[in-house]
Amino acid sequence: MNVKDVTLLQRELAQFETMFGGTPDGNATIAQAAVSMAYKHHGEGYPAPGKPLYQSVFNLVMPGSYPLRSCDRFVCASVRWSGADDNYPEGHVGIQADYLDAHPEKWQDLYGFLDSDTYRYSEPYGMEPGDIIIEYSAYDFRSHTFVYCGAGLIAMIYPDVAEEGYDIAGANYDDTAPRCLKWVLSYNMFRVFRCKQYESKPAYKHVGLWG
Repeated sequence: MNVKDVTLLQRELAQFETMFGGTPDGNATIAQAAVSMAYKHHGEGYPAPGKPLYQSVFNLVMPGSYPLRSCDRFVCASVRWSGADDNYPEGHVGIQADYLDAHPEKWQDLYGFLDSDTYRYSEPYGMEPGDIIIEYSAYDFRSHTFVYCGAGLIAMIYPDVAEEGYDIAGANYDDTAPRCLKWVLSYNMFRVFRCKQYESKPAYKHVGLWG
């Protein structure tokens, strides 16, 4: 880790110790839910079916949905199980993007790049754990989605992969189960959204799947 990474890790450790009593795993936030449901190493996602916890959450928040291994379903599971937004749609990605745009009272449109390849491999900036990324393969064609989790949170939950520098969690359509991996965009355009207000009485957050 370089100095910047260490500083980021320390800041995120302090954040979670303050907010959650030093317990980073579970489903207190979108990011925590995502990492807890994801395999700790990117290589574990294929051809695995998904962690038992993820399968249980999937059946709770999206009963009868298909497929289990899908970027949009994983993001939906993370958002619903964390208690952030009970109405977050299952997918596909385009439906989710339209929903985010249609609910500015719930989701803040932080920023995005829709006309340049400059940022394809750039480091994320200004993001916080739990931010939702929508990727575009062409203007207005929504192709992929995942959760930015932060390297500090992933390192706390899975300390044995801390040196890998993983900072996001995601899955791929009918192919790869949710797993942690590094920020590398598949496409050259993306937008970032942040939940402004979690549900006051979440439908799924306190169901006894965790612990």
